[in-house]
Amino acid sequence: MRASKKLTSIFLCCSLAACTTYIPITENYDEFSNTKSIKMDRCKLQANYPTKAEAIIFDQGKESLELNLEYSKEGDQPEKLQVIAEIITEGETFTIDNGESLIFAIDGEIVKLSTKGGYDSDMDVKVRGTSSTTSFSSKAKFPITEQLISKIGNGQVVKARLLGYDRNAEDKDKPALEGIFTEAHKEAYKEFLLKIKA
Repeated sequence: MRASKKLTSIFLCCSLAACTTYIPITENYDEFSNTKSIKMDRCKLQANYPTKAEAIIFDQGKESLELNLEYSKEGDQPEKLQVIAEIITEGETFTIDNGESLIFAIDGEIVKLSTKGGYDSDMDVKVRGTSSTTSFSSKAKFPITEQLISKIGNGQVVKARLLGYDRNAEDKDKPALEGIFTEAHKEAYKEFLLKIKA
C-alpha cells in the first residue's frame, strides 16, 4: 500500500510560436501524515534579456528561470505557500542572493519577495571531444500570498527579475536573470489558486 495517493494532474498548454508549453500541477494527499500538497512544475518563463547596465546578459538559450508554485498543509499546522525559483545557467556562475532577490513587475507595480538564500545548488560539466561546457543550477524558496498569485495570473504585462549574489554590489548593480509571464504561465497561476481554494 502506498503512503500517498496522487489525486490529480493538470496539464495546461498554450501555443507559443511553433511550440507548446506544458505546465503540470499535481495534487497529493498523504493519509499517514495528513498532509496535502499541490506542486507546479516546468513553469519556465520566456526570456527577457536585460538592457540595463547592472544586469548580466546571458547568451540566448543558455539560461533558464522557472517560478513554480508550491502549497502544503500538514494536519493543524499553518498552510505554506511559496514560489520556488529554479535557475540553470551555462558558463556563467549564478548564485541566488539572500533577502529581497525576487522582484515582480505587474503592470508597472513592483513587488519584492524575500528568501533566506539558495539551496540544492549543483555544477555539471559535460565533455564533448576536446571541449567542455559547465552548467550551474540552484533553487530558492520565497513565501508568496494568494493575493499576489491572483495579481500575477490576472496581470496584463508581468515580468520577474531574480537577483544574483555579489558581495560588493548594491541591488542595482547585481547580476540578474529576467523572464516574462506568457498567457500559459498566467493561466497556470490562476489554476493553481483554484486548486488551493477547492
